[in-house]
Amino acid sequence: KDIIVNKSYIELNRNLLDYTIVASVRDIRIRIVGFFGQPLSGANVEVYMVFHNGSKKFLGQFSSDQNGYVILKQAPILPNVEYVTDINYFGRFFLENIKVSKKEEEIIRMDVAVLILSYPLSIIEVISVLSVAVTVTLALFVIVRKRMEREEIEELFYEPEKLEEIREKGLRLKAFRKILEWDYLTEEREESILDRIKSLILGSENIELEEFE
Repeated sequence: KDIIVNKSYIELNRNLLDYTIVASVRDIRIRIVGFFGQPLSGANVEVYMVFHNGSKKFLGQFSSDQNGYVILKQAPILPNVEYVTDINYFGRFFLENIKVSKKEEEIIRMDVAVLILSYPLSIIEVISVLSVAVTVTLALFVIVRKRMEREEIEELFYEPEKLEEIREKGLRLKAFRKILEWDYLTEEREESILDRIKSLILGSENIELEEFE
C-alpha cells in the first residue's frame, strides 16, 4: 500500500540466522449500526488514513455485509494517524473519524432508525411521521364524532315534528272513524223512527177495523 509500517536497523553478523520484523499491520473490523444498534447492510464505505501533516492515503472502498461489517485486510496501524470513514447509506452521508485500538471491532453508529422503501429515516423523522399520523387520526376521529353528535342533535330536533305529524294523522283517522260511526247511527235512528211510524199507522188501522166490525 506504499506505506512504511516499520523502520528498524539490523546488525548483520555470522551468528544471525534469521530476524523477525514485526510490522504494524493487522485487520481492522468496522461495524456500522443504526440508531437502535441494528446492523446496516449495503452501506458504501471509503476509508482514508490522515497523517499528522494533513496528507491523506486512500485505503479502499468497501460495502458492509448483512451484519454491518466492513473488514480492512492487513491495514497499516501507525501512531498519530487518524482513520476517516466516509459512509454513504442509501443517499444518507456520514463522516466519522475512528481511532484504531486493540478492540476487536470499531463501531460506527449512524442516525438511521428505519429503512422504508430504500429511504433511511432518522429518529427525528420517524417521530415527525408518527406525530403527523397520530394528528391525522385524532382529527378524523374528532370529525366523525362531531358528525355523529350533530346527527343525534338533528334527530332530537326533528323527532317532535315527526311525533306531531303522526299525532295529526291519528287524529284525522279518529275523526274519520267518528264520522263513519255517526252516519251509521243516523241511519239506524232513521230506520227506527220509520219503524215506529209504521207501527203506529198500522196499529191505528187495526184499532179502527176492530171498532167498525
